[in-house]
Amino acid sequence: MVSVIESNASPDSAFTVVRMEPSDILSLAGQFVVQYYTVMKKCPSGIHRFYKDDSSMIREDTPVCGQRMIHEKIMSMNLQDSQIAILKLDALRANGNSVLIHVAGEISIANEEFRRFTQCFILREQAPCDFYVLNDIFRYQDYVYGDLKNNVETNDDHLAKVNEYSPSENVSHCSMPHSARDVRSYS
Repeated sequence: MVSVIESNASPDSAFTVVRMEPSDILSLAGQFVVQYYTVMKKCPSGIHRFYKDDSSMIREDTPVCGQRMIHEKIMSMNLQDSQIAILKLDALRANGNSVLIHVAGEISIANEEFRRFTQCFILREQAPCDFYVLNDIFRYQDYVYGDLKNNVETNDDHLAKVNEYSPSENVSHCSMPHSARDVRSYS
């Protein structure tokens, strides 16, 4: 279950906290994503509360660190009334009691055309069942790939290294359950 906890703290303090039971990582991720994108759409001025002073984010090659700077960056993006469609959600337990979340979807900002994006979060547990966003990377897919037919540049040396790579016998592979979550829209 996700809940938002608020107090009368100043806007620079972290007073919105995501609380979830960590036993089901994919459920935790789904609940977090619903809350995160709902706040982003309806009240982008409050989304910085998912972050703390040690948090960092990247938006199209621009790294931003700290809750105040994240707030400024988010406010410059004009996210009010954005439309978001989540096409795929994956999650894994990360180091300690952290959770790695990968989102693939489409977003329309300011009634522009939908653009495909991916976003990765690392949620850090700050107290039992109490998480915040430690790291956040957002990338538009058209920014990464552009027009593949006309813009593909290859470096034969790099391709040769990739093609020669094979995992060593010392690498252990584990079976991870695939996420079955297919959340469609938070508009």
